[in-house]
Amino acid sequence: MYGDDYFERRDVDKSEWFDIERALKALGVKKRRHRVLDVGGGTGDLARWLRGRGWLADYCDPHAPGAPYCRLPRDVPQADAYVLQHVLEHVEDPYGALAALLEKRPVAVVVVVPGHFSGDETHYCNHFRLVVEEEYEGAWGRARICTLYGLLSAARSRGYQAVWTVDTRSLYAPWDADFVVAVGRRIGRLAELRLKHKQYLAWLLFHGYG
Repeated sequence: MYGDDYFERRDVDKSEWFDIERALKALGVKKRRHRVLDVGGGTGDLARWLRGRGWLADYCDPHAPGAPYCRLPRDVPQADAYVLQHVLEHVEDPYGALAALLEKRPVAVVVVVPGHFSGDETHYCNHFRLVVEEEYEGAWGRARICTLYGLLSAARSRGYQAVWTVDTRSLYAPWDADFVVAVGRRIGRLAELRLKHKQYLAWLLFHGYG
């Protein structure tokens, strides 16, 4: 399921990297001070991009060829901050995985998950929505729709605060939205990240999805 061809054919949205960097800054993660680990980082493209912009970034992955090994929920090295870009939808218990990662007491965790139906057979959670989890019969058997509420609750259960927003691309293609969840110890500048999701919610309501 995760052969070499999986990493060759997967579509990585590099515009989300700027959303991830913006969230790290808002969460108080500092360049050249805090170590950032991209968990499930595939072949390391995001980590290399972050290093090129002055971050102390590394990556690990349970399947990518040549990647340092790690596996959620508990077999993950210690770091000051973690990035999970399109990772939790591949985990059977995404809420438990996030809660377990927060037991390492990082400064921050930035999560990106899909907000639209996916054709990826490796997903335990086909995609995420705001509330109301659901199971259905998919093309590859039973599938789930998971929730942002579950991720926010997992963060709170470990004494963290969290906010969600949408990635920048969602403002131009709301039907293809991905969600960014920023988890940190202090709400502080996290409120700045919520500006985009107001526009996204307005689009949902306008088109009758509310």
